[in-house]
Amino acid sequence: MQWAIDGCLEWQRLGLAPPAAVRNATAAYLASEDAIANWLDDCCEHDKRTVCKRSTLFESWKAWAEKAGEHPGRQKDFFEALESRGFIPFTLHGGRMFRGLAIRASDPLL
Repeated sequence: MQWAIDGCLEWQRLGLAPPAAVRNATAAYLASEDAIANWLDDCCEHDKRTVCKRSTLFESWKAWAEKAGEHPGRQKDFFEALESRGFIPFTLHGGRMFRGLAIRASDPLL
């Protein structure tokens, strides 16, 4: 019984310590499940000098999400997700934009 009590106290003090292989596999799984990150990689250019209309970004996201079998969700949530990733919203001549990313030009050969 003392062994179980000691083990419980150690678990409470240190928590679970999964092996590196488990931590790495979990991180890889979570990264693959981040649909917005995947869209950013697939469809966007990242450059602090670029700007793009919010509506253009959402249209691209929505088309990508639907093709990938993801639920695109609300525009508000999408824009908040972009802000949380460090993209800066601003207004230019009455248009609502984001700084730091743009939709990648389509490859004419595709």
